[in-house]
Amino acid sequence: MKTNKIENAIIVRNKTRLEQLTARFNTLDQAKFYIAQSQKAYRHKKSSKIGFNLQHNLSNSFDKNLFSSSKNNFQYNKAVKPIGFNPLNEPFGIADNNIENRKIGYRNKSNKIKQVQQRIETPKKNISNDFSEYEQESQSFTISFNAIYKQLSEILKVKVIDQEYLSNYIFTEKDLVVVVGQDGLVANTAKYLNNIPIIAVNPDKNRYDGVLLPFTVNNFMGAVNNVLNNNFLQKKITMAEVRLNDDQRLLAFNDFYIGVSNHSSARYQIIYNNQTENHSSSGILISTGAGSTGWISSVFNMVNGLIGTFSGNLPIEKYNISQEDEKLLFVVREPFISKTSQAGVVAGVINKGEFLTVESFMPRNGIIFSDGIHSDYLTFNSGAIAEIGIAPEKAVLVI
Repeated sequence: MKTNKIENAIIVRNKTRLEQLTARFNTLDQAKFYIAQSQKAYRHKKSSKIGFNLQHNLSNSFDKNLFSSSKNNFQYNKAVKPIGFNPLNEPFGIADNNIENRKIGYRNKSNKIKQVQQRIETPKKNISNDFSEYEQESQSFTISFNAIYKQLSEILKVKVIDQEYLSNYIFTEKDLVVVVGQDGLVANTAKYLNNIPIIAVNPDKNRYDGVLLPFTVNNFMGAVNNVLNNNFLQKKITMAEVRLNDDQRLLAFNDFYIGVSNHSSARYQIIYNNQTENHSSSGILISTGAGSTGWISSVFNMVNGLIGTFSGNLPIEKYNISQEDEKLLFVVREPFISKTSQAGVVAGVINKGEFLTVESFMPRNGIIFSDGIHSDYLTFNSGAIAEIGIAPEKAVLVI
């Protein structure tokens, strides 16, 4: 039974890969034609007599003057004794004293051509010039989406919003929000809802893991009715916020990246627990509990790999925080020690009521973006000061 409070169902979705390809090439037929032609050109190179890989390796790994070709038979220049592997991946080198065994290619033309042909069979089998995977994925999504739309439209007015328009839409407490897509869409949507509950539906369980997608097309209406009756179970997921000294603000469901938009060093001053340092690094990652198994976990993997390789000590334990813990974890990526930069403050936990403060020393290209979405960012150049802490809003996920 519908209450008076909720009047609209807002379905948030993202475009399928097939829809994105169609938009890129204007029509589906043009997209198919372009990719088919690209694959055809690739196969043509792979089926040439000397092979695509051989041409590539000759141009990149060897001096072409060392070789001569006569009717596709390669002759070895005996004045040179290369070490390593030849263009057809046959081993040779100084340790091999038999000059015949160091010839480039195979002993005779027929064997060489046979081997090259064998090498190109796999690409022919793996590369398909049809759109079956794109079309099957899109068809599965469309069937699920239509079923969701039909069920919702029987009890509420329904509006559909594509992910790209989320930042321009104003949600209200009169809206019931249903997310249909992958986990990342849930994270991106939550930042714009200001505590409005999310019913997240997995449209394709065969393709999507659905860590944040507890419902399917067949059972999501139970959650809808529970929300309409204001009697539902929920998980309140902690989000992070960054505020700049000019009052700009950004939220993150998973994580923030603070650094530069290219591969140069990020320069800034960092303040944490009354410690202040100047840094030159690859940037800072700040993660919520929801994001702690994502990007920031790769830093732990790197550290443990270094420890295991160079010291043999036991690996460090990853710092685990749950999605609902009011804590954030930060890590400085690849800090560089010099006369003007330190590396004492490289990791820590930000509890509720605490802040990590960062002042930009980057004249240009400084950036703060959230959840891996480069278009969801704040400019962070010299003069900008950021405070990062727990966001007052929660991502409310219906379970």
